Amino acid sequence: MDPAPPRKRRIDASSSIFRQVRGVVADRKAFHDDPDAAKHKLARWQSSQRKASAPFAASSANASISWQDLEGLGRPRVSNGRVAAFVAENFGLTVTAISRLTGERDLNFRATAGGRSYVIKVANASESRAQLECEHAAMLHVARHLARLGGGTPLETPTPLELCGEDGKAKGGTIACIEAEGGAQHLVRVLSFIEGRMWSSCEVAGGLAADFAASLGRTAALLDGAMLSFAHPAAAREHAWDLAACQATVRAYLPEVGTQLSGPEAEAARALVLHFVQLHEAEVAPLLRSGALPRSCVHQDLNDNNVVCDAQGRVLGAIDFGDMNLTETCNNLAVALAYAFFGRPKPLEVLAEAVRAILPRTLPYRPSHAATIPFPALLPLYLLHHPVPCYQVRGYSEMRAISPAELRALYPLACMRVCTTVVMAAHSAKLDPDNAEYLTISQAPAWEALRVLRTIDPQHATAVALEAGGAAKA
Repeated sequence: MDPAPPRKRRIDASSSIFRQVRGVVADRKAFHDDPDAAKHKLARWQSSQRKASAPFAASSANASISWQDLEGLGRPRVSNGRVAAFVAENFGLTVTAISRLTGERDLNFRATAGGRSYVIKVANASESRAQLECEHAAMLHVARHLARLGGGTPLETPTPLELCGEDGKAKGGTIACIEAEGGAQHLVRVLSFIEGRMWSSCEVAGGLAADFAASLGRTAALLDGAMLSFAHPAAAREHAWDLAACQATVRAYLPEVGTQLSGPEAEAARALVLHFVQLHEAEVAPLLRSGALPRSCVHQDLNDNNVVCDAQGRVLGAIDFGDMNLTETCNNLAVALAYAFFGRPKPLEVLAEAVRAILPRTLPYRPSHAATIPFPALLPLYLLHHPVPCYQVRGYSEMRAISPAELRALYPLACMRVCTTVVMAAHSAKLDPDNAEYLTISQAPAWEALRVLRTIDPQHATAVALEAGGAAKA
């Protein structure tokens, strides 16, 4: 993949510095109607995280790490040469070329060694080893699953390299620790590099738009299907960018929206966001309370800087598992749709294409039910007497099933992801006033998308999703 062009700190839909603000609200129902309490909860969490954000918190160097460092306004300070030497010593790679990649929280490099490219990631001090190990386990799990599917599913995801010395002897593990300038300790890992172009640098307008939406839908379904069988203790967490916490996140930061605008404009901006908050409360919250939406570990960050494409705009791979967690499975597709809505005058066409692409036929089957059957050979007989109205996404062995309830939730969830980007950017502008003007400009596509989405009848959007998914009569 080509590195994204250099730019100022961009805190928008595709690269957010507050992506790792975890645990925004432990009980989102309790704080649903009290944004001040939600902010207080978040502040208390941030305070505790500063005290115990990494295994190295006992060191005096880490004890002095600022709140801005932990939240991404500062990154690890270490030179290219130091990183290259460290990788040679701990990963056995003789680096012949190294250049920096963009990254809001971590320090990222593209390195060449032995004629191959790699990504070197020096983590922010707030990252825990357990979380990075969870990401690595998910990457390897997905890679093995996709390999079993064969060449018919051309999707690539990064995989971590194992530690080894310059002599090639394996050390065990995939994460090392480097001492940066000032003595701060940072976790380091090396990932495989996916060749291609970032979605953000591809032109997918015109005739390519429908093909890209279909390719994006299949990508989300492939990842979801691969991760249905994945589990890890560190995946059971909450953070502000998890769509399961979007109500708490948006309500907590809604008062900060529009602070750079005049009074009437600011009120209009907040009213626009509040419309989608209310839509989510009316359409999605009941499904969450009833348990109608299946849960699993999902990637949950298929944005335009995490999707790798070919020259024709077809998806080749997905990177960055940093937002992965245990949540509602349909959140993954909803996040992808949110970014696909940007710049699209007819977002429902994108929604329909993405859903159709993953749903060429139906089958009354759901893995969670099949897992309760003591003798798998009796599955056909079980289904005969226990039909489950679930709509198949290109064969259950390859992807996953998407239910009518999930189809109903897709549109409001995607809208809430766009809302999350604008409120988090507003909060970032408050913390970083020198960059506030740029942040306001960079959010223009998200605000324009919200204005377009506001003109759509939510019931019509739901009908489009259900029809595209073959569930119009469900």
